[in-house]
Amino acid sequence: PGIDPNVPISPLIFAQARPVVHGKETKAVVVGYQIGQLGGPKQEQLSEGRLFKPSEGEYSPEQELPPGEVVISDIGAFKELSIGETIEVGGKTFRVVGKVTNLFFVLDTPFIFMDIRSAQDAVLLNSIYVNTFLAKVNTQTRHYVVSPGNEAKLTLEQFVSLKERELSQSAIQNLINNGCV
Repeated sequence: PGIDPNVPISPLIFAQARPVVHGKETKAVVVGYQIGQLGGPKQEQLSEGRLFKPSEGEYSPEQELPPGEVVISDIGAFKELSIGETIEVGGKTFRVVGKVTNLFFVLDTPFIFMDIRSAQDAVLLNSIYVNTFLAKVNTQTRHYVVSPGNEAKLTLEQFVSLKERELSQSAIQNLINNGCV
């Protein structure tokens, strides 16, 4: 209930990474997605360049890896990168083929968008798994089930509020675990 049946559920890789840019390690979030599905920019959203070349055929763990290409956020250490330059993620080299502006994670962390198979190879050691699924919510639905087997139903506002609390609690716990608090 609540999921738009006209938009396929999209597999996604979403992972923190430490890419190397011009010989220096920096922070970023890798987003591996399938072009044309939920999860990353479309061509018209790019400020420069083009989208990466996707894997051929229907997604499967056995797919051949596509060319090592990425689209990056135009902030932080990535601002100095030009189309055609390379970055290293997970020991793999990727060519920058596109840029997006005003798209970043938590204040100033840039995104690295790549094909889902490339992300599996670079950040999940070529594991066949994905770590996230995205679904489009049907705006006509009035209530959302929190999790399978949980009979509590929430309005969209209640659901978003619950998820925001979970995220902030998780962020606080990470700060504690890292000795920042």
